[in-house]
Amino acid sequence: MNSDFFSSNRSRFCDGLKPNSFVVLTAFTRMQQTNDGAAPFVQESNFWYLTGVGEPDWLLIINVDSGEEWLVAPQLSFVHKAFDGDFLPEQAMAVSGVKTVMDRKHGREIFKKMLATKRCAYVVKPANVRAYGFVPNPAQSRLLGKLKDTETIDARPILAKMRAIKQPEEIAALQKAINVTLDGLAAVEKKLNNMCYEYEVDAELTSEFRRHGATHGFDPIIAAGKNACVLHYPLPKDSMAKDSWLLMDVGAKTDGYTADVTRTFAIGQPDARHQAVYNAVQRAQDFAIGQLREGVSAKEYLTKSYQNIGQELKKLGLIEQIKMDSTSVFKYMPHAISHGIGIDAHDPLGQPKHFCQNMALAVEVGIYIPEEGIGVRIENDVLITKDGVENMSK
Repeated sequence: MNSDFFSSNRSRFCDGLKPNSFVVLTAFTRMQQTNDGAAPFVQESNFWYLTGVGEPDWLLIINVDSGEEWLVAPQLSFVHKAFDGDFLPEQAMAVSGVKTVMDRKHGREIFKKMLATKRCAYVVKPANVRAYGFVPNPAQSRLLGKLKDTETIDARPILAKMRAIKQPEEIAALQKAINVTLDGLAAVEKKLNNMCYEYEVDAELTSEFRRHGATHGFDPIIAAGKNACVLHYPLPKDSMAKDSWLLMDVGAKTDGYTADVTRTFAIGQPDARHQAVYNAVQRAQDFAIGQLREGVSAKEYLTKSYQNIGQELKKLGLIEQIKMDSTSVFKYMPHAISHGIGIDAHDPLGQPKHFCQNMALAVEVGIYIPEEGIGVRIENDVLITKDGVENMSK
């Protein structure tokens, strides 16, 4: 992505915002991992989408009425620069296309001027992530604390709709990330018969990603046998039982965009029951992808796809009646069939009523039977086109 991409995103974002307003967005801040060590830093996705800046603690300020833009750099100590390096103003300008980069002192002056002269501020408000069992990054809440006497408007709905429709550069970046992911999966498949532990698979996959200059877009899920019934199975560690399945839910990240692909590989010769579950998932996956095209109702797509999974579960003898609750379909398929992909593995789609051209999304179907120790998932990344759907991970 060059600076024109980010400049265009800012221009489109500001188009239609209320007059007499300003935009102020913050990057994420670093979080602790160990006593004196920071966790790996991942930028707040909306901030990156508008600036291309991947460093912590930066600010973006835009005067909506005049179009003036400012990037405000964090104040870094000598020690910080010595250990972690520095992101220079000229680098920020080159990446973002913002022509004015200033230090914290001058940034505070601009911020105070906006507060004194503008009626409202557009911000990215913090997501409610405590329901997922973790703590939100504090940067956005800190910024809101400085805006407590100003009307604030959450920019996330606007940005979600923008990010849902992928531009040509984004589609190319996604395809590259998907191709690297498929190469990694192919490398694992070739050596799988000589591997005994989940962590060996992790090592081979990571090596292949790094060989392509990519990173993991999220912690890889590499789960053998009964472990595949844990949807977000943690660090790969266990031995792999023969005559079972190995589930790999992984995604390479390149050029700021993340793939999200799942394959379930045979370890040895799974028995007829294992194969029946796999075939059911494959049929349900094909059915779901076959429903997608421009103009299709998102609600209708989900209803038909879940009903189809229910039919497959009945064939397997797992349920008697198709009900959308935890006693029936959701007991054996307890996750969403689709989600957006892009900068995040779960990218926003803007809560669309209908699918639109150039939406990119993952289609993932799984059946998990803990009492039998069988877990199978297949996930593909697809693009809605004018002619239907393109399976980018075919």
